[in-house]
Amino acid sequence: MVGDSLKITRLADPRPVKLTLQLPADVWRDLELYAALPSEPGKEKIPLSNLAGDMIARFMADDFAFLRRKKKAHSD
Repeated sequence: MVGDSLKITRLADPRPVKLTLQLPADVWRDLELYAALPSEPGKEKIPLSNLAGDMIARFMADDFAFLRRKKKAHSD
């Protein structure tokens, strides 16, 4: 489909922090599928090991209530 692009196309490169989490099986299967889909023609596939962190970061960056509270917490 033309104009059909994934939201996560470029991974951040900060020092990683290891995290263990449990996901429902259907979420895990979808995460594997998401990582297997190329983000853009000619681009590298997204590494599954880093994908969840970037998805969480994207989610929080789009949550305006969280951003307001984060800004307030940093200004106090």
